Amino acid sequence: MKPTKTLYRTRCGSILFVIQGFTPGDGNSRDGALSFMSRSISLTFLGTSSARRSPRMGCFCPQCSEARRHRPLRRLRASVLLRGGRESLLIDPGPDHGLQMRGYREQRPEFRGLTGILLTHLHFDHVAGLFDTTHLRRPAATPIWAPDDQHGRLKAAFWPRIGKPGSRRRYVLHGMQPEEPVEIGPFTIRAYCTFHTSSHSTVAYRVEAGGKALLYAPDMADLPQTALRDVDRALVDAAFWSRSTKGHAPVTQTVKRCLAAGVREVWLTHVGHYGLTRDQLRARARRLGPVRVAEDGSEIVWNVPAAAPARPDFEGAARHKEDSCALSGISLKAARSIR
Repeated sequence: MKPTKTLYRTRCGSILFVIQGFTPGDGNSRDGALSFMSRSISLTFLGTSSARRSPRMGCFCPQCSEARRHRPLRRLRASVLLRGGRESLLIDPGPDHGLQMRGYREQRPEFRGLTGILLTHLHFDHVAGLFDTTHLRRPAATPIWAPDDQHGRLKAAFWPRIGKPGSRRRYVLHGMQPEEPVEIGPFTIRAYCTFHTSSHSTVAYRVEAGGKALLYAPDMADLPQTALRDVDRALVDAAFWSRSTKGHAPVTQTVKRCLAAGVREVWLTHVGHYGLTRDQLRARARRLGPVRVAEDGSEIVWNVPAAAPARPDFEGAARHKEDSCALSGISLKAARSIR
């Protein structure tokens, strides 16, 4: 925030009193960034590809050829960043995590680092980025939220980085029970099983904030109906379009189910290898209804009603100055004559 007008200025002994008016920051400064974060919630798609990023090595289909010609159309592995209040939560740090965060920092220089991580499941393309700890805000004890049955495998794979709450490891694990709310800053988050894996649970996250509800389900074979209740936007698995495979529901079935449940808009992420150009894929998605294809860097922002700021008590400030001046034997009238 930048001072724009001096409302009152006086000196009492060796103390200079100045009261100034302020206007919100321009969004680029640190104050502007804090002001922005306090009034809005944002979700940024850091990556939108399935297990293999696009373009694929050795493939010259229209999808991969277009991505080679136009860098913005390239897709890294699926991951999203939630920001609101003082929280910056990453869902699924995959093997492209370092590259994704460096690109995000270039676009948002006010970004101060991650405050927490959520994991949907333990496949390599969703957890390999835990080895990269350079983008954490805290030097130790960064929380990871994951279903309880994932904890043993996480500790075995990433020891000694992961410990219990209260330890001084780089990460500390926090459990999540199915459909039980977890409060993290302005977010209320619930985990729902998506039946993608058999060796451990895979979950989708329902995120509620500012009166809105959003569902993130990058890998899913099925989903409880309660997860879609009163959801504004559903961000769903698009690895396969019309055929069902083990661990993945087809896009056509998922979209139909979301729209029948009253979801206002569906976003496709974890996008598979369709061999289509961007325009062709968008046209195919539009035929299903209010469906959008997410791309790396796409962002969803919604505003949170902010409480009115308290009005400055200039009369109280003046009384404080009068009392301070009286203590030093100088009258307020005399103090006002000092410039």
